[in-house]
Amino acid sequence: MCTHSISSIGRASSSIERASSSIERASSSIERAKTSQPSDLPGNADSAPVLPCLSSPVSPDAQVVDASAENKAEDALLKQTKELYLSQSVSTTAKAWNDVREKVLQDALDNVLKPQFERELRAKLVSDAREFVCSKCSSKVWRLATQAPIQVRLTRLA
Repeated sequence: MCTHSISSIGRASSSIERASSSIERASSSIERAKTSQPSDLPGNADSAPVLPCLSSPVSPDAQVVDASAENKAEDALLKQTKELYLSQSVSTTAKAWNDVREKVLQDALDNVLKPQFERELRAKLVSDAREFVCSKCSSKVWRLATQAPIQVRLTRLA
């Protein structure tokens, strides 16, 4: 009974290690996909790019939809911040300051906020993936550890 439980735990432990390495490979694939240029991705230049972490090509339409949704969200955020930070005065000095403020807001959005949002989102996705894999592995380990031992019947040869 003990050896069966120990071997079950050993198999479950190796499953956890394989799952952990899969998560790390997926994370590195995401990083490579994010930093690679379209010409660096597998496939020819005319076809839709195939990301290393995906088994099927990404449709160009999906990329356009994502880009337009991202642009709309970015425009909405920029509009809200402009309403808060730009002056309502009509003088030349106020207009000049508003131009400077717009450039600062655009720079803050592009170089500070977007990268921070991406990092936080990536960390959240990795955390959720690890939680999911750990819960699946722990339930598998529990099933293996609590199952009845294998019973072998020995018969005498006469």
